Amino acid sequence: MEIRPKVVRRPVTRQRVRAGRGFSKSELKEVGLSSSTARRLGIVTDDRRKTKHQVNTDSLQEMLKTTGKSIPELLKEADPARIRFTSGPHYGRAQRGLTSSGKRMRGLLRSRGSRGTHGYKFKKLKR
Repeated sequence: MEIRPKVVRRPVTRQRVRAGRGFSKSELKEVGLSSSTARRLGIVTDDRRKTKHQVNTDSLQEMLKTTGKSIPELLKEADPARIRFTSGPHYGRAQRGLTSSGKRMRGLLRSRGSRGTHGYKFKKLKR
């Protein structure tokens, strides 16, 4: 029951359609699903996206009609192992250690010799 949404991008000259990462909360809400319920059913969600496209809501409604069952019946049959990861919010670049200040903050810089390496930080914490 894996379906992917389509995201419409609107540049100045023409419309482009690309495959989306997951359904937005507003698209799921229009069909009557929450993001956690959708994940239990194996539907991929994208909590960061705030747009709502009619194409995606139509595909969700069509998918629910083809099963011929109500949402509670589908949840009873759902396998708990089918819960997928969402593309939720993540930390900024500095906290992930992608900038020089972030690397310095996390102790990943090599500019201080052996003291700035990753291994030194954890040896220091063990003491």
